[in-house]
Formats: sequence, structure tokens, C-alpha cells
Amino acid sequence: MLRNSLQITVLFEDPFWVGILERTEEDQYSAAKIVFGVEPTSNELYHRFLQNNYPIKFSDVSKEHRQKKSHGNPKRRKRIVQREMKNRSNVSKAHAAIKAQHELMKIEKVCLRKEALEENARYKYNLKQSKRKAKHKGR
Repeated sequence: MLRNSLQITVLFEDPFWVGILERTEEDQYSAAKIVFGVEPTSNELYHRFLQNNYPIKFSDVSKEHRQKKSHGNPKRRKRIVQREMKNRSNVSKAHAAIKAQHELMKIEKVCLRKEALEENARYKYNLKQSKRKAKHKGR
């Protein structure tokens, strides 16, 4: 059976309101972070995702380890849910996925910047060499 879900958590990270989207498809997990600015209403969230004007960049897909769901005592399930709401472990998992994506982007930018600097240095060196050759051409 296919199991797909999308969950959004809106929280306040000083000085902005931030939305954390968590996408689960089968056993794959990815997350994205959206900065809203002012506190969004549920209506604004609904329209933002329906119109899809803003591209959402999800982190790389990682395997999710699912726990067995037990259909046990309802009081126990209620306690478990309350404990999970206190811990907010899903948010930290989303933060970890977003952080990993951020680290990958940083590494990519460093590589691109390094290549650009090397290309610029090669260009300057070749220009300097051609000027030196042009000076001594008449001798």
C-alpha cells in the first residue's frame, strides 16, 4: 500500500515565522524550510500551496525508519501522543534534513567559487604573459 504524506509545522524563529514541510513517500523522507515573515493564517497557507507560485526546494531523500504501530490501549496511545508533542522529535528530524541540504549547498558553492577564482587567476596570468611578450616583440 502506498503511503504518502505532507506535513507543515509553523513556528516562530526570531525574528520570522518559519514553516517546515515534511514529505514522506513510501519509506523516503525529505524536508523543506519556508520563511514567511509575518504570521501566516491557515487561509494564506492553503492558497500558497494550491497556487504553487513559489517553488519549494526539498532536501535530498533519505530512508526513514518506521516503527511498528501497535493498536493497543487508547490511554497508552494518548500518553504516547502527548509525550511526542512535548518532544517534537519530527521537527528536529526536519531540521537535520534541512541542515544536511544546507551543508551540501555550502560545499557546492565553495567548489564553484574555487573554480571561478582559479579561472580568473589563469586569465590574469595569460594576460600578463601576453603583455610581456608584446613588450619584447620588437627586440
